Amino acid sequence: MHFLHKTQSEFDAFARQIHTAALALFPLSRSKLNEALARGFGKKTYASLVAGLKMPASSSGIPFNYMAFVARLAELEGLDKAISVGSLVDGISISIEIEKWPSGPGGRQQPHRYSDVSYHVSVEVRGGEYPVQGNLPFILPVFEYANIHEPFRVDSGISYRVTEGHYVSRYQNGLQTLRGAVIDGRWGGEMFIYDYSHQRDDRQAISQVKSALAKVILSVVSPRVTCSIYRPDSYDPNARRLEIALGAAAKAHLGTAALPFKMPDLERRHLVIDKGFRGDVDVGVLVDGVWKADLYSNGVDEVENPTSLDSVCLAYLAAIEGGLVSIGFNGGRG
Repeated sequence: MHFLHKTQSEFDAFARQIHTAALALFPLSRSKLNEALARGFGKKTYASLVAGLKMPASSSGIPFNYMAFVARLAELEGLDKAISVGSLVDGISISIEIEKWPSGPGGRQQPHRYSDVSYHVSVEVRGGEYPVQGNLPFILPVFEYANIHEPFRVDSGISYRVTEGHYVSRYQNGLQTLRGAVIDGRWGGEMFIYDYSHQRDDRQAISQVKSALAKVILSVVSPRVTCSIYRPDSYDPNARRLEIALGAAAKAHLGTAALPFKMPDLERRHLVIDKGFRGDVDVGVLVDGVWKADLYSNGVDEVENPTSLDSVCLAYLAAIEGGLVSIGFNGGRG
């Protein structure tokens, strides 16, 4: 649990630390971060937080409301970035290295055989107080222009591919899985550049790949709760898979107990919950730290649904985080 003692310098140091860590991965407005952090510390705006900081200091400090922070940053910067920054707030760190394979007879770069340029990609995630352990699946980002033209792409290495369970392939053609997994804090793969302009100057491609990988991986390594919504190849265009999982800190707090939570009532959404994960009519139950369901767009096409997939994810994160807080959970790091 984070606490803010009422000093401007303490807040500035905390915000600067998070902003610096985020900027190494993707663009982030410092002013928007300040607004979201202010909401997390119980103030409607940053201006009202600053005004409060001029008051006499409180010895107990101000507790940090994680979901209030994420919800506000999602409004300002989008949910993927908000959840990623939330992981940074909770002490997660991530390192992404992208190196071009060597050229010549012994290397991958052989123009007479390959028209693309290949890079090795390695990711390491550290969890601070709670190590990142186990297999944590995620969906690889896809980079494309119109008509499914890829200027570049990233694929998982063989040992980091997920092929069991619900299959998700690139462009739903069944050929290459987009499901990868962080395994005990590591992931590895390759990046391929096809577009000649990006081959001549690869800085933009590398930056985009790092940013996209950081967001999808940080979203599944949170010590609190993670939400994944994706469309398996076999699913209808208006159906999605919804999977919730507790992170390391939440699991440690909960132990082996199941966690019931009130499912949010969302406009134009319908759920078919997997067997064993429902309690009462409107109550879901996390079992062994997970909860699974099929999610449908009810009565309208997915693209026209007034309740976006991001809104669904945010609502379930808030519901489960609330359930955890009610049993004394206080966050990802002390």
